[in-house]
Amino acid sequence: MMRGPVGAPVLPRRAGCHSGGVGGSRSDGRADRRSGRRVRAARGANSRSVAENHGLIIDQSQAFLDLAAMRLERFGDRIAFACKRLQDDWRDVVTQPAAAIVSMSAIHHLDPGEKQQCYQRCFDSLRPGGLLLNGDEVRADADDEYRGQVERWAEHMQRLIDTNAVTPAMADALRGWRKRNVEQFAEPRSSGDDCHETAATQLSYFEAAGLKNTGVAWQRELWSLLKGQRVS
Repeated sequence: MMRGPVGAPVLPRRAGCHSGGVGGSRSDGRADRRSGRRVRAARGANSRSVAENHGLIIDQSQAFLDLAAMRLERFGDRIAFACKRLQDDWRDVVTQPAAAIVSMSAIHHLDPGEKQQCYQRCFDSLRPGGLLLNGDEVRADADDEYRGQVERWAEHMQRLIDTNAVTPAMADALRGWRKRNVEQFAEPRSSGDDCHETAATQLSYFEAAGLKNTGVAWQRELWSLLKGQRVS
């Protein structure tokens, strides 16, 4: 899953499997503020021909889906789109088991219960051997280290604003992130906020959903790539 529908990679799919991004599906979305930006499923990753692979993009924002459709037009009917929230049950748009489900900068907007439900839906939508990859904002275990992570990320975003590297609309969104996560660091969070949880906590959700071979494939500062596999 990529953050926003900006030319994010689409995983391959085979004729007949898709979930959260498997075969001609769509991408799920976020809450009012940003709850679950988007999910992609890929179907048929093991097919002989790349031309047989398909993708589904799910997002809450129709505007993002429209942009994704424009940028992915060259793939024709191999890409499908669905306008849904991650908090909701999106399994009905996954018509075939997915070879892979990829989410980027989305699931951290779900509260703990919603995350667990989402990971269960991902497991249910994967075919045996299928992978779940979640690249997201993942907090450190210790509060002081976590605070340092969000402060450094806020400083990075401020540099983008100061150098006009982002649009005015994006600058406003980045200022909102700073307010929620730095200025209001100790305030309670609810669905749609940045509900950061540790890697260990989220991997326990993976395992409770039935995923195996879980782990952190990559980590830097506030960002991690969490992985899990449906073995059977």
